[in-house]
Amino acid sequence: MSFILDALRKSEHERQQAAVPRISDVPAVAPRQRVPGWMLGIVAALAACVVVLGWAWFNGVGAPVPAPAADTAPEPPAFDAEQTAAAPPADSGEVRSLAREARPPVAPVAPSAPSSAPLSVVTGPLPSAAELRLSGADLPELNLELHVFSAVPAERFVFINASKYVEGERLPEGPGVVEITADGVVMSHLNQSFLLPRD
Repeated sequence: MSFILDALRKSEHERQQAAVPRISDVPAVAPRQRVPGWMLGIVAALAACVVVLGWAWFNGVGAPVPAPAADTAPEPPAFDAEQTAAAPPADSGEVRSLAREARPPVAPVAPSAPSSAPLSVVTGPLPSAAELRLSGADLPELNLELHVFSAVPAERFVFINASKYVEGERLPEGPGVVEITADGVVMSHLNQSFLLPRD
């Protein structure tokens, strides 16, 4: 009996060995992949570029700029000799006015008709301008628009024919202002003195 059981076990064992191996019996071994050489070359080149750029940045761009020496005085600006000579001297203690400097100098206005003789103060009663015209004297039209009299002679002035005059001046029409009185203006024309009364 035991001989038969041994024969059965032996045949079963031989049958299992002759059978095709199953998937579960195959060992799961992953294939081993190798890194290509060109990829290693690229990585090495990039690493070298990073190292070179870092070294250049730290030694060039990142280096501090040296400050100028404290005892070094700045150079004065260069001036043109012609511009310096042409520049007008600065006024000391006086405010310059551009409008005044831009205006040309005004020449004093000379009287239109030069006086033949110096004007002098006439005392005594004088005829008026209207009385001289009635007597036939050649007297131009004179209109006294403004009369300012003051005890100070320098403050006296009149406006005759829309122009301002002070004592000693002569009108373009010919008559001269001899004296400004409280009653009017004493004038002289062709060696004839008369009074131009105020209104």
